Amino acid sequence: TPNIILSMLATALFPSTWQCVMLLAALFSELLTCIPEEAVNEFLRKRLGVRSILWYSLRSTVQSTVLGVSAILSIGYEELFADVREPARIHACLPAASTLSWLMPSAEAGFALSELLRTLIVPVLRGTQIDVEYALHGSIVFSSLSLLRYIDVVHHTSRILVIHVSTIFLGLRGLDFGPERNAHVDIVFAATFIFLRMVVLPMWWVQTLNLPASAESCMTGTVFNIVLVSGLLLHGLNFYWGTLILRKVVRKLMPGGSFKRDQGGEYRR
Repeated sequence: TPNIILSMLATALFPSTWQCVMLLAALFSELLTCIPEEAVNEFLRKRLGVRSILWYSLRSTVQSTVLGVSAILSIGYEELFADVREPARIHACLPAASTLSWLMPSAEAGFALSELLRTLIVPVLRGTQIDVEYALHGSIVFSSLSLLRYIDVVHHTSRILVIHVSTIFLGLRGLDFGPERNAHVDIVFAATFIFLRMVVLPMWWVQTLNLPASAESCMTGTVFNIVLVSGLLLHGLNFYWGTLILRKVVRKLMPGGSFKRDQGGEYRR
């Protein structure tokens, strides 16, 4: 018991670099919410030609852009310069291929922590309504990354964060640019969602599970089960939402279809 207490005190007083990056990301996320909504809306109307704003989150757009672009750069670096690439890296228990691929999961955990505080903890303290969907999302992401960090394999998840690219265009769907530009946003969103979440991500998942594991591999026991179960949940949700998205876009492209924005906020979640 004394050793556990000392370990907890050491962690609190001398947090690891990973924890520091996570907390800085959470702080950055909270600072984004301090930017006046009126200033953001005025910029969108004057600079981007937005006609009306149904819903929009600057925080979500910035976070998705940072993680999505970082994931692309990280994957590109690994493919060009790393001697061993994923998923072979996790089977060989190798460290992160780059500093960026090491930082990204901690930043994602920080963003999830910010979401969790804002949608669950603060409402509980204030006695206000909890946003169940976002609180659940923040809880799952934060707890999953924390567990993977604990068993020292979280850096192998960095390339998965490329799925945030589709979230950039999801956020733009809350803005009315006019029928033609709305159509471009909808089509790019559907294309990136389907390609990244329903083609690329499942392909990586199957490759990771199918590589033969040696006695020294990190893809055994607990890690294998986490990858298997989390993949089934994630891909199941992505295929469900992807089917709905594709169906709606096809319907809008048919004669009589329209890309006019409505207050319903399709695909918002």
